[in-house]
Amino acid sequence: MKFSWKDLVAALCSLLGSLSWLYIGGFRFLTGPVRKLVVAKLEGSLTMALFIEDCFEGFLCLTLAGAIWCVWYMLESYFSRK
Repeated sequence: MKFSWKDLVAALCSLLGSLSWLYIGGFRFLTGPVRKLVVAKLEGSLTMALFIEDCFEGFLCLTLAGAIWCVWYMLESYFSRK
């Protein structure tokens, strides 16, 4: 089975898409809302409004991370064999 440079670029794009989703979405963006919730709970100042706000912020962060993954997936589809 032969591999072309397009196959390697497609595999690299797929790998980079998954890793960027994990790093950007899971680590960089999601740690902020979760950290605020944990600190508020430990201080005893956790309110329902803060909880809903941080859940919404986390949802937006994961949506943005999904959009970043989609860009890499489109690149992978462009370079993969038809």
